[in-house]
Amino acid sequence: MAYKDLNTEQRIIAVHLDIMKHKDFCLMGGVTQIGKVHVVAGTEDMKGLIEHLAVPTAGTDGCDVYYNTQFVKDFTRGQLRYLVLHESFHKALHHCTEYAALAQKYPEIFAKAIDYVVNDQIETIDPGFTFVERPTNIPPLIDDKYHDMSVPQVMKMLLDHGLLHGDCLTITGATVADCSSDVSPMPPVAK
Repeated sequence: MAYKDLNTEQRIIAVHLDIMKHKDFCLMGGVTQIGKVHVVAGTEDMKGLIEHLAVPTAGTDGCDVYYNTQFVKDFTRGQLRYLVLHESFHKALHHCTEYAALAQKYPEIFAKAIDYVVNDQIETIDPGFTFVERPTNIPPLIDDKYHDMSVPQVMKMLLDHGLLHGDCLTITGATVADCSSDVSPMPPVAK
């Protein structure tokens, strides 16, 4: 059956298999198998499934992944690969668990910071977009100034620019300011 003839669940399964077979992303194939995949019919069905999900598109709670059929229905195979990898990197990098307190206190800023990190990972692995394709309905957050940075480094930049407060607690009980005090800034990106 052609990809265009598959329903959303079947497309996600096809993309999981693509990732498992890809020479550079194959390790993420194992991550796609952690938890359950939930495909919901529309925006109303997404409400309450993931508390921090401000835009009902797709998301993960660190284990399960949720996809809104209305959001992904027109995705190409490459765009769906990007989205599945995006959610899988959040799981692999423990974004939903290790930084839970930070996510609760600064949900929008935190969501942007972790998205910059995972999108950079995807596009560093596939810079020529031979396997993935950027979604166009909501373009992914990507910025060279966050290249090769970890979440603490991105959060430090946001902290240094006054976009969040250092008194927020992390899962360890330390504050963001304490955790980022010894985080070395990244050197400027070479052009």
